[in-house]
Amino acid sequence: MRIVSSFAAVALVASSALAGCIADTSDPEPLDGEGSAQEDVGEAAAALGSCYGASCTGQDPGATGCEADAVTRASSDIMSGTSVIGRIVIRYSPSCNAAWARTVVTSGTSVLRAEITRSSPYATSQAESSSPTDALRSAMLAVTPGAKFTAVGKIGSSPGVFQFSGTVRANF
Repeated sequence: MRIVSSFAAVALVASSALAGCIADTSDPEPLDGEGSAQEDVGEAAAALGSCYGASCTGQDPGATGCEADAVTRASSDIMSGTSVIGRIVIRYSPSCNAAWARTVVTSGTSVLRAEITRSSPYATSQAESSSPTDALRSAMLAVTPGAKFTAVGKIGSSPGVFQFSGTVRANF
């Protein structure tokens, strides 16, 4: 009997301990330096770009990290007759709160120009390649509430000479 009693006591202690582990579903205390999931997402977004809003104006979206979470807000084909030879897009980075124009050649390589203009407060940014390339982006402009952006992409055969262009607009 003594063996059965000891076995029962051990089983009872083990099941109580196991039940305590299973029943404790509370979140553990955060480790040193850890915050909530919402804080982690905010920190990750802030880490994407090295600038925000006005401090991004005039900067390269790739060099600042703003390209990492960028989304295309608007796009349009650049045509040569009935053939698509390129594309103009307005890109936007939520973590940097900035936009820029990107001109892409979809057929061959050409000299490119990417321009973006913000309506209010008025600002413009542009970039032009000096040799043939397949993509080019302008410097960034800060996004302001209610701003309207217009981007123009131009494709040509030599610097300063652009035979084809496309325009796209986006409201923020």
